[in-house]
Amino acid sequence: MTTRFQIGSLVAIVAVATVTALAWPGTTKAQFGGGGIAGPAPNATGTNVVSSDAILVAVTKQSDAVWGYSKHTGAWKKVALQNPAKKAVQPVVSELVACVSFGNDVYAFSGTTGTWDVAHLDAPADPIVLHDWARLEIGTKLFAFSAKTGKWEMVDIDAK
Repeated sequence: MTTRFQIGSLVAIVAVATVTALAWPGTTKAQFGGGGIAGPAPNATGTNVVSSDAILVAVTKQSDAVWGYSKHTGAWKKVALQNPAKKAVQPVVSELVACVSFGNDVYAFSGTTGTWDVAHLDAPADPIVLHDWARLEIGTKLFAFSAKTGKWEMVDIDAK
């Protein structure tokens, strides 16, 4: 879907991705392209499922693992969460990236490679998930996840 905006002589055409979110009540705050997504409506199986046109992400009922499916690879990949308290987690999905924040870890799934990677942080953080990458900040450390590589990369902007 595209939307056309006009302010004076400036015209902008914006593409809008369709994202479907099904989640449990009481989920955590998340950001999607600078804005939040929510969807406290459990699906028929009671699992937490979020999808885009290219990926599907499902959290197990016990919140101890997350499954990612990539349309590009045609395969499912599972990542285990260190979640002994079984606290609910909320995936955030864009076209090619999904992120799950839990404690000081942010798990990211690439719809291009069909793989998961985890960023171990010094403190909890909410990622900003964009079309084909995600970013987050902890102090002077910047983290970026690329759907192309399926990996988190970090730089400390004040490192000498």
